[in-house]
Amino acid sequence: MLIMTLGILWCKIAARIFNRMPQEINIQLSQSAWIYFIGTFNWFLLKLCAITSGKDLKLFFVALAGLYTMSTTGTYISSLNLIYTVILALGTLPALYARYETQVDTIAARCIKGVKNLSQLFHVKVLDKIPRHRKLN
Repeated sequence: MLIMTLGILWCKIAARIFNRMPQEINIQLSQSAWIYFIGTFNWFLLKLCAITSGKDLKLFFVALAGLYTMSTTGTYISSLNLIYTVILALGTLPALYARYETQVDTIAARCIKGVKNLSQLFHVKVLDKIPRHRKLN
């Protein structure tokens, strides 16, 4: 906000002292770009409606977990450090993956197999014990 305020003040002072008006910026987007932006915004609104209506409980819990994770992360890590870490990871992780692709793929496959086993175990030990409503003929 401080930078925006300084920019506005600089434009006003420069216009009075140097008799210069700021140049107009003309941004034009093609029709396909507008269609893409509007389609993305529409998709976002549809997902938001699906989350808030309760029709897709899986998506609701994913959104809930994501918001909780962001809240917890924001409590312990400042935004500037988080942005720096994300930019650093986006710059280095693709190169590391290209270098160690086979090792990463084997470890990821083991992790996915472990998560599936835990999911099946949870299903057997917890979800199968919940009584279900049966239709009567």
